Parts: sequence; structure tokens; C-alpha cells
Amino acid sequence: MRGNVEYQKWLFDGDGVLYIDGFVQEGASELISNLKVNQMDYALVSNNSTKTIDQYLEMLKSMKLPFEKETIFTSAYVSTKFLRGKSVYIVGETGIFDACTKAGFRIANDTSLESVDNVLVGMDRFFDYQKMTEAMKYIMAGAFFVGTNPDVNFPTNDGFTPGAGTMIVALETASERKVDVIVGKPNRFMFEEALGSTPQKKAVMVGDRFETDILGAHSFGLDTILIRTGIGSRYTDDQIEQFKKQYGCPKYVVTDLEELTKEFIS
Repeated sequence: MRGNVEYQKWLFDGDGVLYIDGFVQEGASELISNLKVNQMDYALVSNNSTKTIDQYLEMLKSMKLPFEKETIFTSAYVSTKFLRGKSVYIVGETGIFDACTKAGFRIANDTSLESVDNVLVGMDRFFDYQKMTEAMKYIMAGAFFVGTNPDVNFPTNDGFTPGAGTMIVALETASERKVDVIVGKPNRFMFEEALGSTPQKKAVMVGDRFETDILGAHSFGLDTILIRTGIGSRYTDDQIEQFKKQYGCPKYVVTDLEELTKEFIS
């Protein structure tokens, strides 16, 4: 075990770390099994707002990754805690609609409203001109403008596709107004929710995207492990060394989940 490091809680990004485009990453099942055997807590901390918590549970179960509902934290559900008033227009997919419905918000997409209290923007693979126009109209009329996360792209087995950050920037441009708050990583809100009562010094974040997973967790006071899968596969050795010199993170770097298990857990 590297440096006899021991953590009480492990926070994992999902896409690009435990799985890519719905397919489990090699070594993920063994990793989680080892955490359970060693009685270590773990949680999924995902900026991806497209799925509901139940959908995540089903997907993880099919991958033989035993997570509980209370250990899954997504930007869609955390974002609802920042909404104001009673109504919201959504640029996003099932995860955001489910989160807003369960939080008791009236969804403007389902009916015609002259004004709404919030516009919530996440990754939307069905984003089109009509949605952009409606969202822009509400933002320009004064709706609270919330983004689920700033990720401009998203890893899939066929390469990278546009992420939530792309939709946010499009609406900032169209409305000539900056987003009021972005809830997901690298901001502290997701980490706070996932950490719970665990002291920051006793937790570690494992992620593949430097500017959100690693820098965000480091700024929040967590140790960090950059994994070179997903987005992490694009970073060169020189880039990683520059990250360390300029920002003081990541603390550790691993090639894949098998190395992570071998070096830190088993």
C-alpha cells in the first residue's frame, strides 16, 4: 500500500473512472469488493445529470458494483437544493426532470408559463433551437440561471461528445447573461454532500478530469488521485507535472483501477 495511506471514505467519479458510456471499466468490481472487505465507505460523485438515482442503481447493479441509494450523488439532485421559488424550465434529461419533480417544483416544459423562477441546465442530448429559445426567454426575463456542471465534453466509447458546459455557454451567449451558479464539481457543494460527517483529511477523491474532479476536491481539502482513463487518458506526463507544480495536485496518479486497488486497497 502506497505510503501506508488509509482513507475512511473514497469518492469516485463515474464516467471515465468506474465506467465509460455504460460499460464497466476493467477492475471496477474488484475495487469495490476490496473496499467492502476492508470496511471502507465509498460514494459515487457524478456531474452527469442525465440519469435518475434509480437508473444509476440499476446500471451499477448490472455492472456488479454494489452501491446504495444514499451513496449516489449527482449534480441533478444536488442542484435542486439551489433552486428558488416553485417553478423551473429544464434543459436536460430524465435525471433533472425526476429530481425537480421529487423536489416539488412545477416544470415549465410541461405547460405554458409566462415566467418561471429558475432555468436549470444540464447535459441534454436532445438540445435544439426551440429549447434554447425558451430557456433564453426565461433567463432574459430574470429567472435564476443554474448549471448542473461545467463539463464541456463527455467521454463515450466512440470518443467525446458535448457536455452540460456546452449548453450553459450557449445560453450565456444567447441571453447575454452569465450563469448564476454552477453546482457540480469543481464547486464544493457535491463534495460536501458526499462527504457527510467524514473529516476531509480522512477522504480521497478519484477522478479522471483535472479541472473538476481533482482541482475541485483539492480546493475542498481532500486528497486526490488522478486516474489515466476517460478524460485522464489525454493528459501527458508533462501536463500532470505542471498541474502538480502550479496547483499542488493531484497527490497521486494511477494508470487504471487495477493499479489503484493494488497500490492503495488490497
